[in-house]
Amino acid sequence: MANFQPLVYQELPQRLKTVLPENAPVGMRMAAAEGNLPLITQDLVTCLYYLSSDDDPRVRRSARKHLRELPETILRRALLAEISPKILDWFASVDLSPQELYELIILNKGTPDSAYIEMAKRVKDTRVLQLLARNEQRFLRNPRILAALRANPHLSAEVREWSKDFFRRHTGKDLEDVLSPDEILEIIRDVPDAVIGEVDMAPPPEAVAPEAVAPEAATPEAVAPEAEGAPEAVEDRQVAPAHAAPTIEVIQIPDPNAEFFANIQPLRWEQLSPRLQTVVPEDAAKSIRMAVAKSNLPLETVDLVMGMFYVAFDADPEVRVAARASLTELPASLLNTTLSTPMPAAILELFSRIELPDPALYEKLLLNRNTPNSAFVRLASTRREERVIRIIAGNEQRLLAEPRIIAALERNAATPISILDRARSFYKLSKGRSHKEAIEEIEAREAAEQEAQAAAREAQEAAEARAEALEAEELSEEAGEEIEAIEQPAETGGELIGDELPEGFSVDDLLREQFDPEEKFAKELLEDPDEALDKDSRQGLNQQVNAMTVLEKMQLALSGNIEARTLLMKNPNRLIQECVLRNPKITIDEIIRVATDKSQKEEIIRMVAANRDWTKSYAVVHALCWNPKTPFLQASKYLGRLYVKDLQKIAKSKAIPGMLAVQARRLVAEKQRFN
Repeated sequence: MANFQPLVYQELPQRLKTVLPENAPVGMRMAAAEGNLPLITQDLVTCLYYLSSDDDPRVRRSARKHLRELPETILRRALLAEISPKILDWFASVDLSPQELYELIILNKGTPDSAYIEMAKRVKDTRVLQLLARNEQRFLRNPRILAALRANPHLSAEVREWSKDFFRRHTGKDLEDVLSPDEILEIIRDVPDAVIGEVDMAPPPEAVAPEAVAPEAATPEAVAPEAEGAPEAVEDRQVAPAHAAPTIEVIQIPDPNAEFFANIQPLRWEQLSPRLQTVVPEDAAKSIRMAVAKSNLPLETVDLVMGMFYVAFDADPEVRVAARASLTELPASLLNTTLSTPMPAAILELFSRIELPDPALYEKLLLNRNTPNSAFVRLASTRREERVIRIIAGNEQRLLAEPRIIAALERNAATPISILDRARSFYKLSKGRSHKEAIEEIEAREAAEQEAQAAAREAQEAAEARAEALEAEELSEEAGEEIEAIEQPAETGGELIGDELPEGFSVDDLLREQFDPEEKFAKELLEDPDEALDKDSRQGLNQQVNAMTVLEKMQLALSGNIEARTLLMKNPNRLIQECVLRNPKITIDEIIRVATDKSQKEEIIRMVAANRDWTKSYAVVHALCWNPKTPFLQASKYLGRLYVKDLQKIAKSKAIPGMLAVQARRLVAEKQRFN
């Protein structure tokens, strides 16, 4: 076995040592070599690799045979798991199929540099080579990787030039300045001769042994550009720009399973288990998402299925299609565990749509308390197994909650008449009316809700159109005012004197004026007090503020302490209130009070709602949704961030605008159905 470094017993993981003692008899070692011991994936591969150097030739041959014949699913999980670097190094030196398995070796943090060099020399897949080139820290730390990579005939000219430029920019040297000619020859010794001429860091002809390199391949000029597999020659002066990093094209492929996922609510990242969130961060790279999609990560069954479902709605079509294919082809063993676990309703809804490998699995699905009623309706009309039909018809709580299940049983020709009659009678005795009457009422209610939602959407679109028209009108008026200001000479008396502010004066005009607050105002109006003020002190501050002109109040609002801001926020002048909001000292608690105040001016509430920093606070968003002065478009946007319990209160409140309450009810229904 080429590039094989034997493992000693002390290097085995403790789990494996427990199952396979150091002095294990030949019979036990043979059983282990045949893969018959109860081991997890990475321990199974480690065990086979360890026994590949066993003293007994029969054990050794069996272990090597099974190691070479490992199925792709086992390899995928093992190559991403925590496993000995010796094993990863060996797998990097053998022919793996498909070649994308090398990507998993690259992604494994335990992979040694020697494995990178081996893959860089021998891998043909362009995706793998691009991934190797992307690991910039590796080849900066070990330039031998870059030397092997650039000697590979399958590396594109773009990536070869980019890597050369990147190395030069970050080290200030060319590769031939770092590695000697002998080192380069040693690295690319087993690379085809036609490639050596393509490597711009190749040693001079006199340094090359005649038997190592053909004479016509000793220099770049000697290489024929039409050589098979050789990229086009690139001059050293043609350096790719720094931003021209190689990219991997997304392969557009059809999605044969799209119909199964239609109208299914995807999972949000926050709904994943903590274990899965650790493995798949919210901004996970495509390689990790693809590993999840193809079930290549060492995860528990529930997390594995949930992860595949999560990436089944990925923005990248390649990841999405791979995940959907994996979900629709899950083996019965995994489905048995999945359907017996309280999974999210959306996942169980999906499995009610696809053909499961064993009809008994539908029984597991129907007995799961999280299975949605829509899945019962679907299975009641499509399944022909009498046991499945009896489970559906025997779930009395489901029948009472969703009478359309009975209607679905009626459409199913396989439903026995006795079961159907019993279901009809039970519903009528329990509800006092037939299931058909109940269905008509449900459908009428749903139609009314759809009409209300459509009306809300139309109203929202109309509001958006009005807002755009109003904004355009305001812009037009502002443009007209600017033209008038240009055409008409400025009048005297436009200075900031007393309570008379120039027409059209704004806070921005004040901000352009330079003034020193410490010279204009007392210390007790600028610095926050160490302790709460008593009644007399607060009254004194109030008198000082009331004696100020409008301009002075605006200046104080921009720089005053919390006492001054509290007093000035009660002033009816909108400009003064706007200055308070522009005060850099203002706290989030003050913003919450402003957002909660239903008597506040709409312009001030609009300012709060438009500030991204303030609306990061849940309390601010919650207060804005309750305030009728909040513009509808902004309030409806923030509804989606509220917890279900808060949405339910808004949906039932009569103090909320009707369209907003309708939207709240819709969001409550969606979140409850989703959970």
